[in-house]
Amino acid sequence: MDIVAVIAGLVNFQPVIDAPWFSLPKFTVPFVTYTPEWNIAALAMVPIAIVTINEHIGHQMVLSEVIGRNVLKDPGLHRSIFSRWNGNDVCIIIRWTAKYNLW
Repeated sequence: MDIVAVIAGLVNFQPVIDAPWFSLPKFTVPFVTYTPEWNIAALAMVPIAIVTINEHIGHQMVLSEVIGRNVLKDPGLHRSIFSRWNGNDVCIIIRWTAKYNLW
């Protein structure tokens, strides 16, 4: 179908011809170029966060039963939540840099 569109003259290649060979993307620094706004949609994330924390606590309780050691006390729930969320952030950064070839 694309070939038919080119033959029929429906495709305009002028923007491709006029495009620069090399260019830098436009960078935006958060909270400098715009003012964040809060709306009711932000409150929709609160139940999701509560469910996620409860799920994590449940996983820690099951893990404690499986290995026979209380992981809620040692290393502690605060450390496991911190590690889980920071691990997610690292994975997001790695995936983002891989997606945009920033290596």
